[in-house]
Amino acid sequence: EDARRLLGRRAIIGLSIKTGKQANDAPLERIDYVCIGGVFETNSKDNPDPPVGPDGLRALAGLVRARRPDLPVGAIAGIDERNAATVIAAGADGVAVISALSMAIEPKSAAARLRSIVDRALEDRPR
Repeated sequence: EDARRLLGRRAIIGLSIKTGKQANDAPLERIDYVCIGGVFETNSKDNPDPPVGPDGLRALAGLVRARRPDLPVGAIAGIDERNAATVIAAGADGVAVISALSMAIEPKSAAARLRSIVDRALEDRPR
């Protein structure tokens, strides 16, 4: 509520979750998207918790969608060209990346490849 009040109705507000309790307790009616993770190990952030992996992502996305089927679900942490399709298949609608682009020799090309992988995986996912 505070974020919406301070930022206004047009602000896009999201929330990151990594446990079933967080998925069940999150104020999903007040946010515009949720990111689940860390899905994989990452060097971008210290995280004392183990990664949830694709199976954990699938389970958490299911909990979120049971409460709010229309809410976009993103996946975060350790996502790159090798595993982006896997997280989309596990239930993510999109991905949040840092190292996959910031560490790329050609970030623009890396972004285009990653976007293509995600778009293809979304097209291939059963509806």
